Amino acid sequence: MESKLDRLLTYGYGENHIFPFFWLRGEDENTLRRYISLIASTGIRAVCLESRPHPDFCGPRWWGDLRIIIEEAKKHSMKIWILDDKHFPTGYANGEMEDAPAELQKQYLYYSYAEVLGPMKSAQLDIGAHARYVKNPVRMNFFSPPAKEWVPRFRDDRLLGVTALPMNTAPADQIPLDLTPLVREGSLVWDVPPGRWRIIITYLTRNGEGRSGYINLVNRKSVRKLIDAVYEPHLREVGH
Repeated sequence: MESKLDRLLTYGYGENHIFPFFWLRGEDENTLRRYISLIASTGIRAVCLESRPHPDFCGPRWWGDLRIIIEEAKKHSMKIWILDDKHFPTGYANGEMEDAPAELQKQYLYYSYAEVLGPMKSAQLDIGAHARYVKNPVRMNFFSPPAKEWVPRFRDDRLLGVTALPMNTAPADQIPLDLTPLVREGSLVWDVPPGRWRIIITYLTRNGEGRSGYINLVNRKSVRKLIDAVYEPHLREVGH
């Protein structure tokens, strides 16, 4: 029976320690074939096709270039890897997420906090102000124009929970208190015990500082946008 190691060696993984990026910018056929041959001549038996600079990713020109590369690579028994999106990291779905519904957009887990000294009866905190993403203001200087007011793109930020931690206690001995049930209409009213406390507000938002227009990796329908935009076309065009 063929072992796992045998299979790896058969498909070339065990014989390659370098998988260079093969940057594709729409070069002519002779250039593509020549460079694949040159790479093979160094003993390298695998390349990763870098899709980002290509002018027609998942378009007719891309498929044509891909077929040329695959044909040439087969002559040299080379393995082909393909970067699976137009941009890095994976999740842009070749632009399909730009106008996708809000419920399919990337979502972030964020937190905000406030500190308070106790004892304090009926201390009140505006949880609503903390439980939504607010972009940090940009510092102005003489070389930059005045910062424009930032308007969140999505309006579905959602509170997950409110927790209090005693800060006068060693971290290993801190026992969190769940204050979520005390939140009413966006405000927390709490009789703060003696000592220093940190009130942590955890929430979900789609307005984080990461890349916008990307899939939500834990949403099946969102991930499907990437599969339909990139994976299925590659399987259809060059997968057989």
